[in-house]
Amino acid sequence: MSPHQSPFWIKAFCGVWRPSFVADTVNSDSSITFNAPIYPNPGNYCPTNRGCILRSIAAGGRGNFGLPSRLYLAGTRQASIPDYSDWDFLVMAVNFNGSSITSFGGSGVTTVPFFEGGDYYDDANSIQVETTGVLTNVHDSLYVSGFVDRECKDGFGIAKLKDDGWLDTTFGKPSGGTRTGKLVLGVAIPPYNGTCSDLPIFTPSASYANASALANGKLAVAVFTDRFPLPLCIPGQPCHETDIVGMIAVVDTLRGDVDSFRTTPTGTL
Repeated sequence: MSPHQSPFWIKAFCGVWRPSFVADTVNSDSSITFNAPIYPNPGNYCPTNRGCILRSIAAGGRGNFGLPSRLYLAGTRQASIPDYSDWDFLVMAVNFNGSSITSFGGSGVTTVPFFEGGDYYDDANSIQVETTGVLTNVHDSLYVSGFVDRECKDGFGIAKLKDDGWLDTTFGKPSGGTRTGKLVLGVAIPPYNGTCSDLPIFTPSASYANASALANGKLAVAVFTDRFPLPLCIPGQPCHETDIVGMIAVVDTLRGDVDSFRTTPTGTL
């Protein structure tokens, strides 16, 4: 039998979001043995009074001798209680039975804040794992992407982590000549006329779920964006729900250099 990770879900206790996932078993006759859900809480980072959400899952290690097989879980964690506007990227490393890999981040979990302004609502939606090396010298690189609050609009961010749970500071867009392991794309838009609600229409925001793909030393991230911030339709203008465009970026996985970044159907930010 081989383990199979079914789509995981989010469960709330008393109004607080709790992380969970399921590792089902695919049998030799293609039948599935459904297992009980697992609620990981490494280092007590996700107690019952702090919101934690899991959105993406990826396998690591790939069964090599130098790095045992494991699961990486990505999502978002409430940074401060009871403030529901401040959330950080959340990444966990667990065994297939849900037990924590404590060598990852010191307790099996790490959080990544971006501090880009606004309410600091940073939400990871996708994780990709690149395994390199041979025999006993095997390493995972984790690429976690999601949307990042940037003042009045959302950009999207990419964090590169090593398999020990710490940011890879050889990656990312230099800030003052220093790479931080983090990269943020999209426009940081300050308040307009003193308030975010008065922003001009058709201002791109990356506040929708994103997807990513990894191949040949490149990471591609695609994000749905909303250009119309008002909730009501204006006669003769596209409705809020229909005026959706896309943002896509391709970055080099080694250093985080941006090969391309654009909106579609047209335009470059």
